[in-house]
Amino acid sequence: MVLAVNWPPQAPMEPNPAAPMRRVNTPDPLDLQERQFLAACVNTPKDGASFLAKAAGEQALSTPLNQRALVHLQAHLEAPAAGTDDDPELGAFMAEIVNRATETHSRTILEAEMLKLEKARLDRRIVDIRAAGAGDIAALAAERSKVQAALNRLVEQAMDAELG
Repeated sequence: MVLAVNWPPQAPMEPNPAAPMRRVNTPDPLDLQERQFLAACVNTPKDGASFLAKAAGEQALSTPLNQRALVHLQAHLEAPAAGTDDDPELGAFMAEIVNRATETHSRTILEAEMLKLEKARLDRRIVDIRAAGAGDIAALAAERSKVQAALNRLVEQAMDAELG
């Protein structure tokens, strides 16, 4: 009988402190923000439909799955799981969105989520223009400042309403 022996013995692997610690399939902050927006639309369907249309027109979502979900929700906002039988990935994603939608949302939160998406879209365009070395960053930065100011006002209004 022959026993397999590892020789020389290997030391246990040490974690690399320089390597970023990320779990597999963990959405990035922008993806999470987009998912929160979709959930807010599901939770407030009366207002959500118009916000979905606006987000679609501005191409506000950054991942193919989020974009597919937006298109799907435009047709199935009242019943997000409907029509996903032939697309298991979208079905699982809709289940997550519906689960997120159980949190309290209002039109104000929906507006804030839309402004966050707009700000992220402008940030992406600024990065792209810088990388290309051509374009009017100043105009985009001014537009971004306006969006941030609108978001700040909305947060103040929400806080005032909450404090009563």
